[in-house]
Amino acid sequence: ENGSVRVSAQYRDQDQSIDAASGSMSDDEYEARAVGIRTDWDAGGQDRFTLQSDYQNLKKNNDIALHEDVAAAVPQFEEDIGSDNANVLFRWQRPFSSGDSQEIQTYVDWTDRNESTYAYRRTTVDVDYQYNLHQMAEHRLTTGLNYRYIADHFEGTFAFDLGEPDLEYDQGTFFLQDEISFSRQFATILGVKLESTAVNEFEYQPTARFLWTPNDDLTLWTAVSRAIATPSRAAQGITVRNGLPAATEARIRQLAAIRFPTLVNGTVYGKLTGNEQYDSESVTAYEIGYRHQITERLFVDATTYYNDYKNLRTFDARPATVTLDVPNLAYTYVYNLTYGNKAEAHSTGFELAANWAPLQSWQLKLSYTYFNLVVDPDAGHDGLGAQELSDQSPMHQALLRSQHELGEQWEFDW
Repeated sequence: ENGSVRVSAQYRDQDQSIDAASGSMSDDEYEARAVGIRTDWDAGGQDRFTLQSDYQNLKKNNDIALHEDVAAAVPQFEEDIGSDNANVLFRWQRPFSSGDSQEIQTYVDWTDRNESTYAYRRTTVDVDYQYNLHQMAEHRLTTGLNYRYIADHFEGTFAFDLGEPDLEYDQGTFFLQDEISFSRQFATILGVKLESTAVNEFEYQPTARFLWTPNDDLTLWTAVSRAIATPSRAAQGITVRNGLPAATEARIRQLAAIRFPTLVNGTVYGKLTGNEQYDSESVTAYEIGYRHQITERLFVDATTYYNDYKNLRTFDARPATVTLDVPNLAYTYVYNLTYGNKAEAHSTGFELAANWAPLQSWQLKLSYTYFNLVVDPDAGHDGLGAQELSDQSPMHQALLRSQHELGEQWEFDW
C-alpha cells in the first residue's frame, strides 16, 4: 500500500480596526485557530482513498449596530461571539482499464455558532456519486447524483428570529454532461442539472458550450447557460428588527409629530420578514470568448457576455404598524418590509487576461474587468434590495502583477 499523511495547524490573532478619519476603535478584534489532518492511500489495486478531518474555532468581538430600543429588548445581549466547526470527509476513486472512472464522496459537517442576536446549530450529511464514461470515441459522458440532509436548531431574539426553531430538510441533485468532439477543430459541451429542494420542488440548470479550435494556438467559444439561486431558509421565514436609515427615520418622525402632536416620545425602527412564496432568482448568461497563444511569450484570453436576471430579491413595503401609548405620551412606529421577487435586471461585461514574458524568468500578468448592471424594478416598485446591487458592484477592475525569478532561491513579485 502507498499512502501519505498531512497535518496542518493555523492560528491568527487580529486586533481591532481603527477608523482612519476619526481614530475611533471598531471593537472587531478576533482570535481564530484551525487544525486538520488528511490521509491519502492506494489499496494495492486501482482504488484510491482519501480521509480528512478539520476543526475550526473562532472567538470575535462583534460591535453590531443595533437600534437602541431593539438592543434593549434582546435578553443577555453580548458582544462576544464564537463558532465551532468540525467535519469529516471520505472519498473513494476507482479508475477502470477502459478509461471510465467513478467516485463516491461523503462528508458530515457540524456547526455551532453563538452570535450577538442568535444561536445556531446545524448538522449536514452529504453523499455524492459521479461516473465518468470516456471509452466512446466522440463522447465523454459525466453523470452524477447528490443527496444532502440538513438538521438545524435556531435560538433567536427580538432582533433576529426564524419562524421554525427546529427544521430538517434535504435536497437531491442529478446532473449529466456530454463533451462531444465532432472533429479536431470543433467540439461542444452539453449539460443539465436538475435539483429538488425543500423550498422548491424542481429547478433546471442547462448549459451549452461550443468550441472552435482552428489550430493549436487559437480557440473561439460561445456558451449559453442558466443558473438559479435557491431561496434560503431565512428568506422564507426570517424576522429582523433594527434601525432605519437616518433620513427615513427623520421623515417618519416629522409625519408623526403632525399626526400625534401630543405624543412626545417616539420609537421608530424597521422590521423585515420572510416570505413563504419567495421564489428562486435566476440568470441566463450568453458568452463569447477568445483565447490565443499569440507567441511563445504572449497569451490573451478575452470574454464578453450578457446576463439576463429574473425574480431578483427585493424588499417590499407593507403597511406600517403604529402603537399608541397615550398615558405615557409615547408611540411606536414599525416600518414593515418583506422579501419579494419584484425586479429584473441585465448586465453587460468584458473580461481580459493577458500574460507576457519579456524574459524567460519574468512574467507580467494583466487583467481587466468591465461590468455594468442595470436593475429594472416592477411597475410601482422602488427596487429596494435589488437596486443596491448596482451600487455595490464596481464597474471597472484592473490588476497588474509581475513575477520575476532572480535565481534559484529568490523571487520578486509585485
